[in-house]
Amino acid sequence: MLYSERKKRKKGKDIRPKKESWQAVAKTAKNNIKEMFTMTNSIKINPFAEEITMTKATAKKASLVGTKEYQQLVQATKDFPNYTIRIASPKGRETSDKGLTMEVMQRIIREIDNKEAFAKFETIRKGCKGTKSHFTKPKAYFLSEYPNWREWLSEVEEQQAAQA
Repeated sequence: MLYSERKKRKKGKDIRPKKESWQAVAKTAKNNIKEMFTMTNSIKINPFAEEITMTKATAKKASLVGTKEYQQLVQATKDFPNYTIRIASPKGRETSDKGLTMEVMQRIIREIDNKEAFAKFETIRKGCKGTKSHFTKPKAYFLSEYPNWREWLSEVEEQQAAQA
């Protein structure tokens, strides 16, 4: 018996373990399952797809013998010999609007549409100036009005290249 238990018993306190609620038991079981299939934040075991997934950075670290990641990968391959190893691609944002700046939007509106459309765009842009949405609201308006802006821009660039 530990000293702290003897001390509690002398004071007359009940030292029996408290019964856990079913929510607490379920939470610990969930955490235990999560820990069982996650070696680190970067090495994960997916039993449904039968694969060991890791990030590119972890794969680079695991390629060095003796590192913690290497040991975890070896242990995972021993525990799950039939599983395939997959390097997860990073979750990135959609880059369909890459290269779309405020200047490009203004140039396209000036050359495609009339002055009224440009004035409307400028009103939206100036109304959002100094706010968090200083670019997103004008961009949303621009994309709704000019969904084929890339095609027009590529045509103009081709024409300029042909003239040069």
